[in-house]
This record gives sequence, structure tokens and C-alpha cells, in this order.
Amino acid sequence: MGGLLLILAGLKDVRDGCAAAGIVGIGGVLALFGFLLTGSDGTIGNLLRKLRLRRLSRKLTAILGTPTTSHSDLAMTWTGPRCGSIVALSWNLDMPTTQVAIQIPGGSPGTLRIVPSPSRGGRLIGGRSIPTRHEEFDRTFLARSEPTTLLGDLFADSRRDRAARALLDLPDGPSARVILTLSDVRLRVPRVLQRPDGLDRLIAAAQIFAAAIAEAARQPGYSILSVGTGTSGRCLICVSALESEVVLCIRCRTPHHQSCWEYAGECATFACGGRRWIPAGNVP
Repeated sequence: MGGLLLILAGLKDVRDGCAAAGIVGIGGVLALFGFLLTGSDGTIGNLLRKLRLRRLSRKLTAILGTPTTSHSDLAMTWTGPRCGSIVALSWNLDMPTTQVAIQIPGGSPGTLRIVPSPSRGGRLIGGRSIPTRHEEFDRTFLARSEPTTLLGDLFADSRRDRAARALLDLPDGPSARVILTLSDVRLRVPRVLQRPDGLDRLIAAAQIFAAAIAEAARQPGYSILSVGTGTSGRCLICVSALESEVVLCIRCRTPHHQSCWEYAGECATFACGGRRWIPAGNVP
């Protein structure tokens, strides 16, 4: 009897050992697959995103009528006529976003930043948020302009609700961001838009902001700031002097503050699409 129990115990140990080995084997396979997806270079994950980028490029080319330009960092750009304006569109699959940029008729009167309220607040907009007197908009977004009067004129009584609703009613509108540079106004949503109706709604919202900014700039006290100031000592994004932490777009060599570049995520020159920079000191 004792011998039988020893045999049964031995069989149980063998079964347990096989089960443990199986679990270890499965775990190893899963770990290897996970490493390929998200490891040092995310091999499979990057490959899948690049394949998706190609499919998206073909789809958008069919919608827009002319080819898009794909970049090595899982981004894509397109510039051309759409909805009555010359627009610069960009998509990013790495951090899913779609952005439209439209030049301001007559030139830019300053800078403007609008970010969602849950963001890091004043650090992103350069100071305390300026109220627009649109209750829902002020609950949802933080906003600031330079000069500070620009925001008030942009959201004047005759334009307030139209400008606010242009942003609030977008898909993912409460998470959208607006940047006015010396070159253009940019509107970005955290979603890869790939349907004509979604793209046209994004463009229409940017057109509303561009027209409202141009109209506000016609009020007394504004001077149109030339885009050329960006190459003669002033940052296109914040308009302040380029005295330190200056970086250059690797494509067009336009100078920016590094922090402003990191905020915008790309070159501030209209339709450049550059997404990489080099330190200004590295250029002879």
C-alpha cells in the first residue's frame, strides 16, 4: 500500500512538472510576442502602424484628389484646396491626432492658445486663462492671447457663440486645441479623421476661427505681425525674442523656442510639415 502511494505521488509530481513547464512555455511565448509589439523598437507594432498609414494614405488620396505625403515618424501631411480655402492637413498615428492649418487673411495680429481645461493650465497657454464670457466654453477650455485684447475681440458679442460652438461641436471637440501663430491658425483633435464629413467639419471650424481672427484684427490698436519676424529674431509661436533654447526646423530652418516647438509638435511655418528639429548652434 505504501509503495502504491509513493507511485501515485510520483505521477502527481510529473503531472505538476509538465503543467508548470507548459505554463512557463506559454508565458515565454507571450513575453516574446509582447516584446515584439512593445519592446525596444516595437517591431510588430510599428509594422502594423506603417501598414495602416499606407492604407490611410490611399484612402485620403482618393478623398482629397491629390496624394498625401507620408513621413518616417508615422505621420502624414497634405496641402491643397478644400472647402474654399488652401489648407494644410496633418495626421499622426503614433499619438492619434488630425490637424488643419489655415492662413489668416491679411496676416496674423498676434498669438492665441486654447487647450482643454484638464491640461496643465497656465504652463501651456503662457499665463492665466482669459475668460471669453461664453459659459460652456470657459468651463471646457483655457485660453490666452498676445496681445491679451485679441481673445476678447475674437469672442466679441457678435462672434462669441459662433466661435465657441465651432470648437465645442466638433468630434472630440472638448479635447481640441487651437494655436494661432504668426503664420496661420491650427486646430487639432485627438482622433485620426479619415471620412470626408469629419475632415470638412474640422476645416469649417478652422475657417470660422480664421475669419473671426481676421475680423477682430481690424479693430483699432492692432498691427499685423509679419511672418518674416520669425527669421529675424522672434518665435512664430509665442512672438517673443529668440534669445535662448533656439531650435531650427530640419526642413525649412525656421527658428523656434524649443518649448514652443514641443507645444506645437511641429514647425510653425504654414504647410511645412516638419516634425524634427536641430539645435540652432549646430548649423554653421
